[in-house]
Amino acid sequence: MFDHPSRTLSSAALLAFALVAPAARAQDEVAAPQPAPELSKLAPFVGNWEGAGEATFGPGQPPTKWKGHGTHRWSHDGHFLQEDFVLHFDGLPMPMVMRSYLGWDRERGRYAMIKVTNNGLARLHDLVILPNGAIYEMLVQHQEGVPYAERSMMHVESGKLVHSIDLFMAEGASMKVVDAVFTRSEKPCVAPLEAPAFLGVKLSDAMKKLGRMHGTYATKGTMTMAPGMPPMKIGGTDAFLSIFGGVAMIAHTDGEAEGMPGKYVSDGFFGYDETRGCLVMAAVSNMGEIMQLEYRFTEGDRALIGMMAGSYMGAPTAMRYVMELDEKGALVRGSGHTLSGTAAPFESFAATYAKK
Repeated sequence: MFDHPSRTLSSAALLAFALVAPAARAQDEVAAPQPAPELSKLAPFVGNWEGAGEATFGPGQPPTKWKGHGTHRWSHDGHFLQEDFVLHFDGLPMPMVMRSYLGWDRERGRYAMIKVTNNGLARLHDLVILPNGAIYEMLVQHQEGVPYAERSMMHVESGKLVHSIDLFMAEGASMKVVDAVFTRSEKPCVAPLEAPAFLGVKLSDAMKKLGRMHGTYATKGTMTMAPGMPPMKIGGTDAFLSIFGGVAMIAHTDGEAEGMPGKYVSDGFFGYDETRGCLVMAAVSNMGEIMQLEYRFTEGDRALIGMMAGSYMGAPTAMRYVMELDEKGALVRGSGHTLSGTAAPFESFAATYAKK
């Protein structure tokens, strides 16, 4: 749950992508997928946790004491393990706040998670579950132009949640920056998304522009599941809410599609990625999807373009999503175009947005 202390789609577009299938897939075959059996390896982490310890902010710096608490709970119809943690460091006026969703990426056959913190980063990355049940991550990071790597290990042992982070610089031995132990607690945690940005985090120009979209919208439109199929009506509510002082945004969708069973729910995080030079959105849904898109402003900041490419239902797939904005930066229209396998490009999504 820790990030290294020194720094560390519209949701409707996710809906459009999630329900776009190859032409061979018939509409009456669509059914809500069940949670992957691989998720059972995450079950030991479920519960409330609290702990205290020390963390090191960087090479040559003295350790800083901290205390914190968090909760792991199932979400999105059991497809993801939601992780909320809040950590308070001695001498710092603001806490470090984290929300993550851990799950099984069916498309790539591996564990993955999306994460947002009040350091302004939103990202998707892979996980490995070791034979002893530990969650292992290795991340390549950049801070002020300096590359480094983080190794994270988290496991449950004898009723305790143990989490360690080791830092690897370009030269020299590794350095342990976090060695945390949490015990089970009766106190549940919900990440306070209204918390301020973490120490030293600056608000990027891109996030300032995105922040103008803040609000809740009524959404109406159509979705085409595959080339040659008739469009179906969709509707719902999309909320784009600035969090952590504006350095990140959460996007939440509650929606329905005509002729489709149940309701659709997704959550995504926007943040600015300095290494990519653009906005990044990582998202999950109650259909079990987990994905990431890159977003860039264009047309005099009156449009926000999202792009992604990869495999979907076994077919090479690419998608472009266009979010049209008014003069105040509010969302007014959206459209998505998809390329799937050998089929010709087609408009998979078209909607209008009315701010509530």
